Amino acid sequence: MNLREVDLNLLTVLAALVEQRSVSAAAYQLGLSQSAASHALRRLRRLLDDEVMVRQGGRMQPTPVALRVLETVRPALAEISAALREKGSFDPGSSRRGFTLRLSEYVSPTLLTPLCTLLRRDAPGVQLAVLPVGAPGDRPIEPGEVQLRAERGRRTLVHDTSRPLFTDRFAVVMAASHPGAATPMTLDRYVALPHLKVTAGAVGTNGIDEALERLGLRRRVVMSVPSWFEMRRVVLGTDLVAAVPKHWMADVVFARGLACHDLPLPDIVLSVELAWHPRDRGDGGIAWLCDALTRIGGSSAFPA
Repeated sequence: MNLREVDLNLLTVLAALVEQRSVSAAAYQLGLSQSAASHALRRLRRLLDDEVMVRQGGRMQPTPVALRVLETVRPALAEISAALREKGSFDPGSSRRGFTLRLSEYVSPTLLTPLCTLLRRDAPGVQLAVLPVGAPGDRPIEPGEVQLRAERGRRTLVHDTSRPLFTDRFAVVMAASHPGAATPMTLDRYVALPHLKVTAGAVGTNGIDEALERLGLRRRVVMSVPSWFEMRRVVLGTDLVAAVPKHWMADVVFARGLACHDLPLPDIVLSVELAWHPRDRGDGGIAWLCDALTRIGGSSAFPA
């Protein structure tokens, strides 16, 4: 292979294909048409003399050659991207840049709609790929992406690669028709009620169990579900109760049909913070996106 024949854009397509495992998703991330991304994949195959991506089951999977090449060139791509971004300012009104935002579903139900509204108003050409963030420490932040993550405890310090967005507590919800909906929520009553628990990546709900254990108590979990999105319908149709982020109750659609009480464990606090890669400190686009998220996080839909 002659290095002069290598198109740098093909390497960015390779990175997107490996991350997304889909030609259409890679095209969306890069702001390309699907036909342009498919053409780039054909060029990659000729360049590397390899299939690059092969279908296994219902998804595309990278070949060993593709993974080996990407592992070699990814650091250089990040350095080039950071250097180019630092040289220019960011104009949201005219930009057609794509951003990656990784966030917890703890905050996505109430954040994504106002964020999309802001983007369509102030940055109509910008594209945003929203991906799951995972548990704290599971995945390092990549250059060019912003993470919005929830962690236990109160965060107040601003660093050069992160800033606190808001803190929140938990509420106990049950169906409004529940026979105990109007009864005050004491700790003894909370423990005695039948519970629905969210398990996967639920930092806060695991913290509830640990706090109860320190008090010599244990709640009765009747059902556990993998994410927050299964929870509401189950609670509405049964006598189970669940702990949810308190700021969700400001959403009238979510709160409809539910009775809400403060969790009787006031020491349980979750902090939501923004984080970005150290290489992006001088990136005007990343700074703009973080400022936009900070404005939304400071709105009345979120706790102070």
